[in-house]
Amino acid sequence: MPRALFLSDNEFLNDIYTINLSSYLDIDLEVDSSLENAMSKASSGNYDILISLSLIDENDVGKEMASAAQKNDLPVVIVGEKSEVSNTPEVITVPGNLNIQFFLRSIARVLGITAEEMAEKAVGEYFPMGLKVLLGMTNAPCDVFYKVSKPGKEEIFTKVWSEGQAIDQKFEKFKNLEILNLYIPASKRLEITNKVTSNISTKLSDKSLNQDEKLEAVESGFELVAQNLFSNEEVAEEVLEISGQCVDAINDVINSEPSLGDLLKSMLSNKSRFIYMHSVLTTFVCQYILDKIPWGSKEHVEKVSYVLFFHDMFLVPIYNDHQDIKYEEDLIFSPELSDEEKDVIINHAKEAGNALKRLPKAPMGADTITTQHHGATNGVGFAMDPGDDVSPLAKIILIGEAFVDEFLKAKDDGEEPVIGTILEELQDRYTNKSYHKIIGTLEKIRI
Repeated sequence: MPRALFLSDNEFLNDIYTINLSSYLDIDLEVDSSLENAMSKASSGNYDILISLSLIDENDVGKEMASAAQKNDLPVVIVGEKSEVSNTPEVITVPGNLNIQFFLRSIARVLGITAEEMAEKAVGEYFPMGLKVLLGMTNAPCDVFYKVSKPGKEEIFTKVWSEGQAIDQKFEKFKNLEILNLYIPASKRLEITNKVTSNISTKLSDKSLNQDEKLEAVESGFELVAQNLFSNEEVAEEVLEISGQCVDAINDVINSEPSLGDLLKSMLSNKSRFIYMHSVLTTFVCQYILDKIPWGSKEHVEKVSYVLFFHDMFLVPIYNDHQDIKYEEDLIFSPELSDEEKDVIINHAKEAGNALKRLPKAPMGADTITTQHHGATNGVGFAMDPGDDVSPLAKIILIGEAFVDEFLKAKDDGEEPVIGTILEELQDRYTNKSYHKIIGTLEKIRI
């Protein structure tokens, strides 16, 4: 069994890399957070490859590990692009996010592990497929299963439809029960993704769709992108083709809805999941702000709409597992979430920004806006009272999301939202004058 040494202080990445390297490549990964220890171990002759974060506490540990690798004639993989040696010929560089397939392929290539050898490893029998991804399909594209989980017992996958079988009333039953995912054979993932991508793309191109049908079709696209975008490069390229259609469809719907409340009613009637609904409602508010602010333009509207489609994608798995929690601050403080899940929440803006940076069709600057959409310039955490060091469009998204949160919380309490009350709350929360100007544009928004 090949052995790898990983210099890292990121416990979440440590766990993910350890599990995946063992499962897919049969590699034993040892993790050390100390540069001194890792440098000593690198010369022991016990490892086949070195892996290192690019930075730890702003120290260029990637450069030091690359030097150790050269001295000991070992290949080295640098995770992240902030080291002086990142993206140089001396090292293999992988992005510091959760694109596990790219990471695994990079390691496999360095160690000469073939695709056939990878395929022989157990990769999990089932793969989740969002329920609404199946929307509009007449027949099941493959065998489809429902997962039954009981505490202390093994998960059971019960077949819902066989391949080719008509998708019947069980679809509506699952939808009414707010079941988010069904499951397909993992071996069919790429094939089925291509099928549903084509189906959703065709539906989004249908000019006869009414507003509710458009919202439902876009949610199908949202589910598909969320499940595939950052996990497999081959899939991502094809899935990205429908993301633009989804953004355009959202804009069409927003332009035809007279108020935030009307848009909310449409989405509630479709039983839209919270994370998708929140993104669309925030797009409505941000477009209103850009229409009222002097420097707002069509280009800004398109860029913000694009960012809001992608900005919370890394949170989808967490919302899948914790469906009773709505707001991001509630997720952070919930005792139900593990430390690893909270780490994802804290870093989701940074990771989404890094991912958008690599997408060829992303508007210029979309990655920076995404990184800063919670007011932190580095995309880590949530700024309590952000300043002027973030992008103006990131400020608009931050205020848009905060407005939607207050709007929905009032609805949750059985009250009718009052614009003046919401704006007063936001004025108190954000003290910087540039934010007050943005908040002031919302005085006459229809809710």
